[in-house]
Amino acid sequence: MERRRHPRDHGAGTPPTFDLFVDFAGPDDPRGPWFEVVLWTEGSDPRLVESQRLGNAGELRVWLKAIAVEHGARNISVRWTEKLKQNRPLCHLLGVCLGVVVP
Repeated sequence: MERRRHPRDHGAGTPPTFDLFVDFAGPDDPRGPWFEVVLWTEGSDPRLVESQRLGNAGELRVWLKAIAVEHGARNISVRWTEKLKQNRPLCHLLGVCLGVVVP
């Protein structure tokens, strides 16, 4: 029986893994609050998978749940910057949506 590989598979049945980068601005930012999220493949040749600028936490929650379903939450790791770690509500949202351990 032949196994069909998903187009995103890296071969040998190993699912791809991803790095998620998150940046944000608060309500005091002149451009208003926003979240910028960038999803990259991990590995020696990283590739951009998706980049979004979202206007509120509700939009971010929907986007996070969608990528968790599409790519598998356990295949996504978050790059915990110092700025991100200081935003506890955002850390909690990432933990809930992706099932990651919050530092």
